[in-house]
Amino acid sequence: MGNISYRYHHEAREYSPDLEDYQEWLEGLPENVRRGMEQLGFEGCRSVLSFTRYGVATFDWRPFLGRFK
Repeated sequence: MGNISYRYHHEAREYSPDLEDYQEWLEGLPENVRRGMEQLGFEGCRSVLSFTRYGVATFDWRPFLGRFK
């Protein structure tokens, strides 16, 4: 399992959330936080840890994990 975890995190570094991820992420935020993140905009939020984690967590990793069967 350690190798799979390492590979997952290695691949995740190269994944970049897109505008669709941003819109979905905003919908789940409390209103006061969402307003602040909307002011930052998509580009500004690309370095916000909770946004990048959301993008990685919602990415479809099944094709990647299929290589380890």
